[in-house]
Amino acid sequence: MLDPQQSSERLIRRGILFSKLLCVLAMVLPLVALTGWLLDISYLRQVDQSFPAMQPNTIFGLLICAIAALTLSESSSSRLRAIIVNILASFVVLLGLLTMSEYILGVNLGIDNIFLDATASLANPHPGRPSPQSSFSFVMIGAALLFYNWPAALTNVSQMLLIFVGFNSIVALTGYVFGSHSFYLFPYNIYSLGMSIMTAIAFLFITVAILLKKPSKGIMALLVANTLCSSVARRILFFIIIMPPVFGLLTRVGVVAGWYDDNVQFSLFALIFSGLLLRFIWLTTKLATVQELSANKYRQALEYSEKKFRTLLESANDAIVITDTNGHINFFNLTATCWFGYTKSELLGKPIETIIAEDQRELFRQKLTQYLNDPGAASLPTNFDFMARRKNTSKFYINITFGVSHAANEKIIITIIRDVTDQKRNEEKLKFLASVGHELAESLDYDDTIKKTSDIVVPDYADGCEVRLLSNDNLEVAVATHRNYAKKELPLEIREVLSTGKPLSVTRSSKEQETASIETKHILDYFTGLEIFSYVAVPLMIRGKVIGIMSFISDESRRLFSAQDITFFEAIANKVALSIENSRLYREVVRTIKSREDILAIVSHDLKNPLSNIGLASQVLRKSEKLNKDQLRGFIDQVQRSANLMKRLIDDILDFSVIEEGKLSITKKVEKVSEVFTPVIDAAKRQSENKKQILEVDISLAQPSVFCDAYRIGQVLSNLLTNAIKFTPEGGIITVSVRQHVDGVLVLVSDTGSGMAAEDLPNIFNRFWQANRSTRAGSGLGLSIAKGIVEAHGGKIWVESELGKGSVFYFTIPQQTLDKKLDASSQFFMKDSI
Repeated sequence: MLDPQQSSERLIRRGILFSKLLCVLAMVLPLVALTGWLLDISYLRQVDQSFPAMQPNTIFGLLICAIAALTLSESSSSRLRAIIVNILASFVVLLGLLTMSEYILGVNLGIDNIFLDATASLANPHPGRPSPQSSFSFVMIGAALLFYNWPAALTNVSQMLLIFVGFNSIVALTGYVFGSHSFYLFPYNIYSLGMSIMTAIAFLFITVAILLKKPSKGIMALLVANTLCSSVARRILFFIIIMPPVFGLLTRVGVVAGWYDDNVQFSLFALIFSGLLLRFIWLTTKLATVQELSANKYRQALEYSEKKFRTLLESANDAIVITDTNGHINFFNLTATCWFGYTKSELLGKPIETIIAEDQRELFRQKLTQYLNDPGAASLPTNFDFMARRKNTSKFYINITFGVSHAANEKIIITIIRDVTDQKRNEEKLKFLASVGHELAESLDYDDTIKKTSDIVVPDYADGCEVRLLSNDNLEVAVATHRNYAKKELPLEIREVLSTGKPLSVTRSSKEQETASIETKHILDYFTGLEIFSYVAVPLMIRGKVIGIMSFISDESRRLFSAQDITFFEAIANKVALSIENSRLYREVVRTIKSREDILAIVSHDLKNPLSNIGLASQVLRKSEKLNKDQLRGFIDQVQRSANLMKRLIDDILDFSVIEEGKLSITKKVEKVSEVFTPVIDAAKRQSENKKQILEVDISLAQPSVFCDAYRIGQVLSNLLTNAIKFTPEGGIITVSVRQHVDGVLVLVSDTGSGMAAEDLPNIFNRFWQANRSTRAGSGLGLSIAKGIVEAHGGKIWVESELGKGSVFYFTIPQQTLDKKLDASSQFFMKDSI
């Protein structure tokens, strides 16, 4: 089935073809009459002796009109044709006007015998002259032809003139059919001055032909349209034009045949015409009813389709905006209303650029124009990213897809808008995380890494940031950018992040404060006091172990941290934790290298003296041949002491290396306290006696047994006694005592030496540390080793000292009952023991 537009176009094409056929027929009739004049055949020029003949001037006027009608172009693009038609039309108008002037003024202008040389008579006073009706029709047709190619405003005038000519022809034909002479002899009752029947038919053909040349313009557009009214109008027009002459002619047959007179013909015509009119009215009404029912059906289907389409548009998750060709909004769905904050009355009729950010409106217009100019180009993308603007001036990212539809010869632009804010933010976050990893990896310096952690999120993603790291079960602030938060002790709710390993999020709002429980209200009050609006605490984890907490704070900006933000912060915290761990490991590597360098320095320095002593003794022994026994023993003792010093230094370095690696091997068994310490104390007595010091011992034989490595514990006591003897002057007192303690056995080593300042006490167990750095009194490893051995046994070691009054070292050995059997050999792994 053809759609209305296709049906109308087909009707127009048929009308133009029929117009050409009518033009040919209109030329045939005057040519037949011309033949009758030339051959003097009366029925060829007048059909019947009682009818007026077609005059020669009329013949040539009709031929010119038919040629002009045939020359007419359907469009106004052919300038040559328009000129030809105007020339011919001017000739026709002139012919009609001059002839009418002759009738009105009663003069002979000499144009009647141009084509016929005849003498006037009573039956034909004006031979060759067209009738008054024909002259008037020539003027009307000529004017209509002149108006044909003029602006569209004169189209209606041209068509009205042609309709008048056609009506005049129908009146004349009706007069012939019903034998009414006044219809075609107007204004004189002279047969030669009447409109010939062939002239009337020719005028009718030419009139219809010209009207069909522009069927889609003016009045004719109403007839060719594919509507109910146009269909009825075409039926009425056909009935009015065709029926009277046809049925009048058929009823006239009876009059000519003598079956009935003129009155019966009229009655018979009226009866037939009324019957046909009733049938026409019934058929037209039936057609109108069918079309109206069909139209109602299509209207309901259209309304249903429109309702479904509108429901689909309104329920779409994307914003959909429909505009006209000029970009003015005709429709926008509920999603668009919610996103942009405008009501329908505020946006309808407004340019679509209203919802685009001001700085991108010009770009939007360029992209839209580019798309409209070539919407089908395969290489041209149909979607673009822009920044949208809400009614409250806030902005967000959108992606726009254009589409074009055609309706009623107009373009409808469909714009589908998708909110891509989350997508854009996720892309920005991914880029940011990549840049964070790169920025944190630029430096392995621990302090520099800690300082950078806050700069990477403030102020783009948070108003404040804090990092607290675990150190000996305490959370110490490594970096903080919030003015109040770093000064506060963390509440228990936040410290639980360390044990749960899960992030904590708190938002301070009136609604949450009203519905909060007592426990929740406590932490809300905590943040209220700090003027913090939204807070997220994320654990810093390395290989499943929590090493601290990273906090993200919102206050002045009033930004609300969402679940996506928490996930984002966790990703940041993972990178920060990894960077901190890498920096810590790097620092440990640097420290280890430094330790190795220090050890080499110690070895090279501290081995020089005993090696020099051994070398000197060897030289003396080699050169001196008269040494007595005492002198020889003295040099041997000197070599032995130097060898013992070198051995002790090497043992200290080896022990330290084992402890520094985090693994110290000890062998435990049940030992009596007196048996563990007596050999060490006896060896120390000889050293103290050489310095004229007093070594006092307070060890009860009733002391319980301990479960330990006797050699290693003896090594601890030996290191402490060696230091005490070293830093105690002659005549000083050194005391060793063993006491019962809640943690097991407590060992005290006190001296009356120089003592230490309070600021030095926290450092004495550090490796290579010595209170007096101006001179070296040893390797600086003894106390570090002692600390490592004691902690390997599960004990503790500490010191109390006062400058100028001496020092007291304490260490404990956990007591083991004899019934608690352990393996004879145990290996303890120590990490960060030093």
